[in-house]
Order: sequence, then structure tokens, then C-alpha cells
Amino acid sequence: MSQPLAVQLYTLRHLSRDVNDLVNVVADAGYDGVEASYSAELAAAGIKQTLDARGVKMASAHVSLADLETGLERVLEFFRTVGSDVVVLPWLDKSEYDASAQSWQTLGERLNAIAEQVKAADMTLLYHNHDFEFDRYEGKLALEHLLDSAPELGLELDFGWCYKGGVDPLPLLKKYAGNVLRVHVKDRAPEGENAD
Repeated sequence: MSQPLAVQLYTLRHLSRDVNDLVNVVADAGYDGVEASYSAELAAAGIKQTLDARGVKMASAHVSLADLETGLERVLEFFRTVGSDVVVLPWLDKSEYDASAQSWQTLGERLNAIAEQVKAADMTLLYHNHDFEFDRYEGKLALEHLLDSAPELGLELDFGWCYKGGVDPLPLLKKYAGNVLRVHVKDRAPEGENAD
């Protein structure tokens, strides 16, 4: 069974900052979909028109925690318009957590409350990892504390960041099999090269 492949538009930011331009690049390359980064300034109807014209789907989009907490209805309307039902929280500022199991559990409860609201709109909220979620507290990864405290929160597991964090993604895929709806697969540059 083949799975659709989408391109995270952030990886093409050197080509253009315009979502419509990047949808065209991805379509020309033969991919099935895109994953964008949400901004309140994006014109959802225009993006949907480009997606439809090129036969490309909006697989999901990354949305900041601030937008999820202060403008969720606007975010959900964007997703309805572009035809996507997968919302992804891509990053956490260091001010959102500290070095303790309790901090990550509390954060999980906070994200679960948002995930429940997203689910009520017939959509799914996923969390995208980097490498800092692989610190261990009380015998578990920070990511495990987060997800175990958030039963409605799914996972977009980034294999490249797993590698950078020194974690094998396969046990996480097995443990959270029902919650991993997306994976990011990418190369990692050798240490000291291409830091971005």
C-alpha cells in the first residue's frame, strides 16, 4: 500500500515565501501534498484555488501555540477552507516547559485541552518533535510524559530530529502507533556542516 507524500513548505523557503508559488513547485515535482505553516495573514481561499488547480492536497499545516490558544476558531476556519483536517503544533518555546517530568505532564494536559477542541471540529491536533523532547525525566522521555498526559494529542514524528536527539524512532512508532498520523523524513547534515 503506497502512502501519499507531501513536502513541508518550510524546507523550500529559499525558493519563495509565497505558499502558492511553493504549491506549484511541489506539484511540478510530482508530490501529492504540502504541509504549510499557518499565519493569520494567509489567504486560505486563494491557496485552496491553487491546490485544486494543481491537484495537490494540504496534508496539514503547522500552527503556533499562541495561535492555537488565542485564535483557534480562525485557525480552524483556515483548515476548513483549504480542506485539511490535521493541525500540527510544530515548536515549543523554552518558556513553555522546564526540566521536569511534571512540567511536561502539565504541558500535555494543556495541549490535550486544545486537542479536544480541535477534535470537536472534526480535526486532529498533532505535536511535531525536535530533539529537546528526548531529555529524560523520571525514566521517561519528555515526549512520553507529554503524550501520555494528552490522550487526544497525536504525533508527527520527525525522524531527523530523533536521530539528532539520539533516539531510535521505531520504539516510539510502536508505542504510539495509533497516534502517529504523520512522519517527517529528512537528511541530517554531518556535525559542523549546514547547521540550518
